[in-house]
Amino acid sequence: MKQAFRYILTIILVLVGFSLIVKVSFLYYNAKQCPFEPFSIVSVLWHGLCMDISVATIIASIHWLVTVFAIFFPKLPLRAVLSPWCIMLSAWMSFAYWGDVMQYEAWGFKINYALFSYMSSPGEGTAGMTWWYIIGWSTLLIGTVLVLGSALICVTPKRLRIDEGIGQRTWKTALMTIALCLLASVYWMIPKDCSMRGHYSDKLFLNNATQNPLFTLAISSIESNRKFCNQFNSMSQEEVEKYFAQLYPATNGITDTLLKTTTPNILVVQLESQSSIFVEELGGFKGVTPRQSQLIREGILFENVYANSFRTDRGTVCTFSGNISYPSTSLMLDPGARRRLPSLAKSLSAAGYSTEYIYGGNLTGMQANKYLDAVGYTQQTDMHYFAPKGTAIVTAAPDSLSAEHVFKVIKHKPIDEKWHIAYQTITSHEPFQAPSRILENDTLNAFAYTDAAIGRLVDSLKTIPQVWDNLLMVIIPDHGCMFHRNYENANYFHTSMIWAGGAIKTPGMRVNKIMNQSDMAATLLAQLEISHDEYLWSRNIFSPSYTTPFAYSTWPSGYIFVDETGASSYDLYGDYIIQKGDSLGMSKRISRGRAILQKSYKMLM
Repeated sequence: MKQAFRYILTIILVLVGFSLIVKVSFLYYNAKQCPFEPFSIVSVLWHGLCMDISVATIIASIHWLVTVFAIFFPKLPLRAVLSPWCIMLSAWMSFAYWGDVMQYEAWGFKINYALFSYMSSPGEGTAGMTWWYIIGWSTLLIGTVLVLGSALICVTPKRLRIDEGIGQRTWKTALMTIALCLLASVYWMIPKDCSMRGHYSDKLFLNNATQNPLFTLAISSIESNRKFCNQFNSMSQEEVEKYFAQLYPATNGITDTLLKTTTPNILVVQLESQSSIFVEELGGFKGVTPRQSQLIREGILFENVYANSFRTDRGTVCTFSGNISYPSTSLMLDPGARRRLPSLAKSLSAAGYSTEYIYGGNLTGMQANKYLDAVGYTQQTDMHYFAPKGTAIVTAAPDSLSAEHVFKVIKHKPIDEKWHIAYQTITSHEPFQAPSRILENDTLNAFAYTDAAIGRLVDSLKTIPQVWDNLLMVIIPDHGCMFHRNYENANYFHTSMIWAGGAIKTPGMRVNKIMNQSDMAATLLAQLEISHDEYLWSRNIFSPSYTTPFAYSTWPSGYIFVDETGASSYDLYGDYIIQKGDSLGMSKRISRGRAILQKSYKMLM
């Protein structure tokens, strides 16, 4: 009997030990993006220990069930029976734990159900990865499976040594079962709300570090199945509608005319992971995006643009459909939602424009091709076009190739054709591996490489005056960049938007109004004198009714609201304010953010 008890206790210790090792690895691997104090290791391990023990105990209950049979049937080959489960468990934990460490660098949130969306179409999830990156992590995963699996198998007895009689076995088994249940009850001793577990710090990164990956994966899967309309219901519908009317009024008419013509050809360049940290004019690094700096001098800089979301699948919908972002769902994956969405392609097609979408990555990732089809981009080009015949590009085509293709497409357009091209870059996608070296730092180099590709595209377009003179080029991000930034900080989402080209009326103009990337759609259409009434979440910032400038952004567990009084961010699962901003405007910002959140999910019904 003691042997059985020692066995279960050993299994729990092995699993908890593995969790602690991975937690320390999580902190150090992501330290370059989310710095922390050395003492934070102790606090993270301590605050996450209850959750780790609980998860380990729940897993050990499987071993216990088999052990119970072995107690009453001593000849049962315990090790042989449990070995397949140990290997399966090791593979599962290796994937969840190391996957969490790896993906946090790129995504900035704990592993959750959204991962399976990326796995179903891995093009987006693996975009920008090098062979060495993939091989390195694959080796670690396989190695962990072998080591952890071997450890679990080795501590499992071949057979239990049972000397007691059946009566003694029965009551001792009952006592062990009670003990195991009590140990597992630690799980329920943590705060009642599952999402509150491990939330002890005002730093989102440390709170995330405490979380057990298996726990977050399980909870997010459960919560993802809840009805969206009930997920974030916190105020009366009357309050919600009052806030909505204030924040999203009808924005018809314009106070400033930015263009020489209402019928320019339109090239929208959506930059992968662009952030203000790479724009010198906004206080970012010097020398990273010199060609964008040139376009700023020649065009219009929108200084206070905030990305709506945290991933390309969300951001693309925000840019081209002028829609809001959601913490827990992607409209790109929702067939019904994407059919109902407005889009620049639809609006411009109705005005006589041809439309096309060009991307160096994989458009099948996250069903981007289906979204683009639904919103009117029937002509699509992705990485498969750039692969030589009989070969395949594993991750993505570099921006130099895709930008050159954009120019070729434009060059061959008939002079009398009105066209709109949407172009998405990819090289500045994590892990920031560019094919050539401009700057020493890998991350900065990736953004410099993309900037240079855009610069060469501009130079090529300028060689054809009839093209450049009637061109509006909009450069806008898809989302923020995880580079010494955290979601709870408004700076993560702060970026810029540049309007350039010969169609610009007043070169060198700067616009400092607070806005979201989603506001680009309505603002652009208003300048073209095209109706934008169906864009409920997109605002024309040059409308006389645009009197409440603000930005609203989301990440998987929270939102941030920015207005002229400051910025406040809120963790929805932890149910607490992370970034407070000034105390006078904080309450209003949090309430306005909640109203937008509730309204947006209500509209998904």
